Amino acid sequence: MALWVVRAGKYGQRKQIELDKNFVAIGWSSLPDLSKITSKENLERLYLNYFEEGKKMALAINIGQIWLFIKGIFCNIS
Repeated sequence: MALWVVRAGKYGQRKQIELDKNFVAIGWSSLPDLSKITSKENLERLYLNYFEEGKKMALAINIGQIWLFIKGIFCNIS
């Protein structure tokens, strides 16, 4: 059994919105709907359209967290 913790904002400030609208969010709110992303490469290209590349490690961490949500968490609850 997997157990995931997804916070609705640093202090839970988005909790009621997410409950009312029946969705879960993980940040990066300027990104569009990610449900159609099929590869990490596509995700990285999309991400770079919205955010500057910055440090390679930070990019890898962010892409990894988003990818885990899309394919690890979201796919198991939808």
